[in-house]
Amino acid sequence: MTNVRPRLIHKSFRWFCLQPYFKGKSRVENILSKIIPLSHSNVIADFPDGFHMTLNFNSPYEKWLYYHNCELDTYTFIKKFLKPGMVFMDCGANMGFYSLVAASSVTSSGHVYSFEPTPSTFARLQKNLNESKFKNIQAFACALGETKGEAHIFQLDSFNHGMNTLAPMHKEAIDTATCHVFSLDGMLSEQKIQKPNLIKLDVEGSELAVLRGATKLLKDPSAPTMIIELSPITTSRFGYKPEDIIDFILSVRNFSVEWIHHGKRHPVTLKKKLPHYSVLGAMHGSNYTFYPR
Repeated sequence: MTNVRPRLIHKSFRWFCLQPYFKGKSRVENILSKIIPLSHSNVIADFPDGFHMTLNFNSPYEKWLYYHNCELDTYTFIKKFLKPGMVFMDCGANMGFYSLVAASSVTSSGHVYSFEPTPSTFARLQKNLNESKFKNIQAFACALGETKGEAHIFQLDSFNHGMNTLAPMHKEAIDTATCHVFSLDGMLSEQKIQKPNLIKLDVEGSELAVLRGATKLLKDPSAPTMIIELSPITTSRFGYKPEDIIDFILSVRNFSVEWIHHGKRHPVTLKKKLPHYSVLGAMHGSNYTFYPR
């Protein structure tokens, strides 16, 4: 009985965090997060999509994942877009939250492919997938890039494995492991996996390389819709800007581009700066959707 009250508080706070945005909501969340009792490790978190994950609340990322469905706008977009029988690719799957959400949406007639290169994170991803009821997820312990090869994985923050990157451009970066790298076009050809209807691409600055390795897919008449993180900090580690991602995609094929924030869709005008800069800050990253035309 001693754990009943903390669990109720956790669930109540999560319910509040997942409510529609209103002015001042973020400030209320910050205040409440400082005063409510929080578990620290090995929290078995249940999600209404039909799965659970073991989370460590010492990690700001994992705590945020539970209270905000990772990124609420992205979660909502994926839930609305995916239908039974569709195919989803989770590029930068981390512990598998979006993969599991997608698996529940596409049902047994659909399929999910998850890509995660960090060995320790992949082990947790595989554990979460194995403990779920979903049998329509295939996980790959590799990174995606422009060409086939190998790369080093660098850790920037021991409490946030979601920040691991293939770029060593940071004075505190720790070389933690190596991984195989494959192009997405190569995976589709060599592994005989199905073409995706939706791709989530969040690979800490390697997004442009992944897209260059998916040119054939982007040119395909049934090119996928994509949701891609555009972040000045992560892209700068590889020597380019978020706008270069948009320029490259549009050089391959015509896509309509939108930024979704608090449930509202903001079309992107290429001659203007990215809309999230003026709302979240010029160095903040945010997810953008790309719809093939």
